[in-house]
Order: sequence, then C-alpha cells, then structure tokens
Amino acid sequence: MTKITYKKKIILLACCVFAVGLYILAARAFMPFVYGVNDDRFVRDIVSGAYLGYPDAHMIFIKYPFSYLLKILYQIYNGTDWYGLTMVACHSLCLALVMYRILSWMDTVKKRVWTGLLILAVFTAVWLSKTVIFTYTTAAAALGITGLFWYMVSEEKLSTYLLSGILMLVTYEIREHVFLMMIPIAGMIFLWKHYPFRKKLKWKSFLFPAAFFAVLGLNYVGNELCYRGDVWDDFFEYTDYRIDIYDYYKYPPYEENRDFYESIGVSEETREALVRYAVGLDDSLTTDTFRKIAEKSKELKENEFTFTDRVWDGVKEARHQFFYHVYAPLSYIAMLLWVVLFLLLVCKKDWTNLIWGLLFIAVQILMWLYLGYRRYFPWRIGETMHLLLFMSALGFYSRLRGSLGVWVNGHIKRGIKRIAAAAAGLIIAGSAVYSVYELYKLAVDTAWFNTDYQKMVDYVTDHSDNFYLMDVDSISNFTGILYHNKEVGYINSMSMGDWIAFSDIYYRKLEKAGITDLKDAIAYRDDIYVICKDYFDLDYIQAMYKEDNVVGEIVDVIPCRGYELQVYKFRVIEGNK
Repeated sequence: MTKITYKKKIILLACCVFAVGLYILAARAFMPFVYGVNDDRFVRDIVSGAYLGYPDAHMIFIKYPFSYLLKILYQIYNGTDWYGLTMVACHSLCLALVMYRILSWMDTVKKRVWTGLLILAVFTAVWLSKTVIFTYTTAAAALGITGLFWYMVSEEKLSTYLLSGILMLVTYEIREHVFLMMIPIAGMIFLWKHYPFRKKLKWKSFLFPAAFFAVLGLNYVGNELCYRGDVWDDFFEYTDYRIDIYDYYKYPPYEENRDFYESIGVSEETREALVRYAVGLDDSLTTDTFRKIAEKSKELKENEFTFTDRVWDGVKEARHQFFYHVYAPLSYIAMLLWVVLFLLLVCKKDWTNLIWGLLFIAVQILMWLYLGYRRYFPWRIGETMHLLLFMSALGFYSRLRGSLGVWVNGHIKRGIKRIAAAAAGLIIAGSAVYSVYELYKLAVDTAWFNTDYQKMVDYVTDHSDNFYLMDVDSISNFTGILYHNKEVGYINSMSMGDWIAFSDIYYRKLEKAGITDLKDAIAYRDDIYVICKDYFDLDYIQAMYKEDNVVGEIVDVIPCRGYELQVYKFRVIEGNK
C-alpha cells in the first residue's frame, strides 16, 4: 500500500468529495431525483410538518435520534427537502469514501485520475439508479456495505473502527433490517482478517465491537423511550400482524371462513375494507383482531403447503430473485467479479483464500434462501443483496491486490491483460450507457407521474375548509420529487388507515381534523370528502353503511395524466343517524 502523508490524505479526500459532488450535480441537472416508494414520502411528510402541521420526529421506520436531527433541520428551514437530500447525501458520501480508499493505493496522479473515472463509470452502471430514485432502504444499504468494505480493506487501527462503526450506526438508524443483514458478513470479515488463529486474539480486537454494541444498546433504549406508551405498543403489535397478513398470508376468503370471521366480529363488508387497506373504517377493530386474522391466515397457508413445499418455494423464489433481470447490470457484474476471482485463486493455487471466498458466498446464499423462504423480496432488498455481493467481491480483490497483482504480472502475458482490460472497459462503458438510458426514462416518467400527486395536494390545500380522505389503493404508487425552495404547509388529507393506523401520529391527525369516528365522519359531516382514482371503486365504503341509506356521488374531479382523481361526497339520503 502506498504511504501518503496526512496532508495528502486530506487533499485526496477533498478531491474525491469534490469530484463526487460535481458528478451528482451533473446527474441532478440531467434528470430529476425522485422517491422510490411512497413510504419515504410518507415519513418525509411526518418529519417536515406536512402531515401534522408541525415537524415531528416519530418517523417510525427510521430511529428517533436520526429523525430528531431531520426535525431540527425542518424547524430551521422547511423549504428544502432535507429528508431526500440526506438520502442522496448518504449515497454520495459512500461513493466518495470508496473512491478515496481505492485511490489512496495509487502511486501517481495519472493512475488516480483514470481510476477515479473508472469508479464513477462503475457507479453509474451499478448504483446511480438507486441514488436518483432513492429510498431509505437503499441509502442504508449503501452506508452499511461501505462500512463493511472500509473495515474489510483497511488496517486494524482506531480510525478504521471509528469510520466503519459510524457508518454501521447510521445504517441502524435509517433501516434496522438492513443493519441486521450486515452482521453475518461483518462476522465473516472479522474472522477472515484474524485468520490464522494460531495467535491468540488480543483483547483489543474485541474492544471496538464491544463499544459499538454498547452505543447501539443506548441508542435502542433511547428510541424505545421515545415510542413508549400503550398507543405505540398497540401500533407496533398491529404492525407485526399487518406485515404477516398483507406481505405474506393475505386475508382468508370470507365465505369459506365465515364462522371464523363472525367469531371475531368481522363482517364481510369490513373484510373487503381491510383488503383495500381501509383499516380505519371500522372502529371496533383492535390489534387483537389482526392477531387472530394473522394466526388464521398463517394456519391456512401452512395446512395448504407442507414445510418441504414452503422450503422448495423459497429456493425457487431466491433463485428467481438472484437471476432476475431487473437487477442488471449490478447482478451480472457482481457474479462476473466472483467468477474471475475464483479462477484467479484456483490458478494461483491460493486454496486458503479460495475457501474463505466460498464461505463468504455460502453465507450470502443462506441469506438469499432465508429471504426466499420468507418471501420477503421487495426490489430494494434485492438491490441490497446484489450490492453486498458486488462489494464483498471488490473487497476481496482489494485486500488481495498485492498477491494477485504479483501473480497476474508473472503469469499472464501483457497482450492477454490488455484484451481483458479492454473487454472490462467495454462491459463497464456499455453498462453505464445502458443504465443512464434506462434511468433517465424511468426518472422522468416517475417525476411526471408524481405531478399528479402534487395536483391532488394543491387541490386539497386550495379547499382548506374541507378534509379529504384518500383511498389507499389510489395513492399507493405516488412517491415524491426532490424539491428545493418550496415551503411545506399542512396537507388537509390522510389515508383511511394504511400502515400508519393505530399509531399516535394517526390519532393526532384525526384529532386535528376533529374526527372521532372515521365511518361516521364520511357520511355525516359536510366537510369530509373521499378521493379515489377513476378506475377504482368505493363500493367497500358504501357497503359499510348497512342500516343507513348512504350513497356516494362524484362532486369534482382532478384531471391527471390518462385518468382522473374523483372527489366523492357521501350523504345519507333517507333518515338520519
């Protein structure tokens, strides 16, 4: 490794940050930066003040300490999309750190310039799309995997531990599940770096992990204190059952399970509302209701399929996700890196590191199989797994660069190396061009689609004397666009349940609107309206009013691209409550 002075390290790091900054600004000028999923837009609305009318740090998915920092930024100035900017900054920081780490091994300015351009090209091919179309999950993945890479390729010293620890801690703050995915690989890296075990491990080797988990424990306790109380306990219990039902087992059919539904007080109309995620329409529902439904749906699934069937289905799902073309070119480049690495190690007869490489792959295969068995593969988890595969291979190359370089120079002819380098360059360049082409279309289309959401927001805020309830299916695909110099105000609308139901945030939103019973408010208050896309129906709402002649009529429309958002008013035609 080329030794450079502290001053030169600072200069090199500054150059990397500057280069990455220009790169991100160029991308921003070329295409819009957008939110990847509506959950990000939802938690941004909470912390920015759009949901409650004032910034709140209960972002639910993101830990309270990190959320509180974002809350402070919005309190200082809410005209900037601090949440989106932070997610993009996470990706940018990780790119700058990886670039700095690799360039620090170069011994000439020329090599650093060309290598830096190569790194930007690779990033364009494999991860720019996750920076432009961002989510908190992929931001956490970038931070956690960069922390692993830094620890994997750096010397055992305090600065290595501190930077890796900070990156992993922020990963935990942003997305706990992603942090947990990093732990098996972190353990493998720790064992690999300390192999062979003939020497007794010094107690100092365990000092930083112990300190890290102590800080993590304090963070956990602090977060729990900020979510204490019966309401939050009910919400997190509901969340566990909701995930089981909506993500895995689904609602059992009503007719075939009528006795079960009647035993827990759920009518056929309520079941249909639940399928549409309108969990707030029936105020008799409790977390215990969802527990019983989750247990019943799980029981039915387990009776329908044997354990062997579920395992085999998990294997097929993992295989499908591993080779799924939507993850290209990241997935293909990651696999190619590992194949070439194994070929080099076999030719070099480096059996020890070959075995370690196979162990790394084995651990990741087990992770793939577990996720497949759970059938938990939203695209951002797939992206995380493929990035982990890619960066662990890059970490292997980086850590073995000295011995591999000596062997390659001594055993492979210059002509073959040039052909291989040219082929690699063509693959990277082609992948980068393809990625930018596809990304531009997707980013522009996503931004254009989200102008419909902004039209809806403008409509409801222009009618601030009213309050609007959203059909969940109608808004589930709306995400958001990274904005700047745009004041955020209170949005007088909310969904009729969704994942935020039963939370303290949800109840405060209802209280602000003066709603104590959602179902009654829809039919009996003159200022309550429901918004739905024209290709969805609201029959499930009308069916909830068995004893009253309640009908819904379209009173206004919000023109959108290729469809309309219809504004409904429900009224009692005959009789009064």
